[in-house]
Amino acid sequence: MPRMHIQTLNLSRRTGIFARITHFLQQSAARRRDRLKLGHLDQRLLRDIGLDSVAVTEECAKPFWRS
Repeated sequence: MPRMHIQTLNLSRRTGIFARITHFLQQSAARRRDRLKLGHLDQRLLRDIGLDSVAVTEECAKPFWRS
């Protein structure tokens, strides 16, 4: 019986428009999630990471597609 070699697609090395769209959606979701978490931190935690409420308000007001 002959042996067969099956080549698998390396999904981490995808190229093209689909990969760019996927990457954009993943980054956008991560930004949205992180900004929501940042908006829920209290003043003590914000002070620990060196942010004030004005900076947090500005960051949380950004649309999900802006970094």
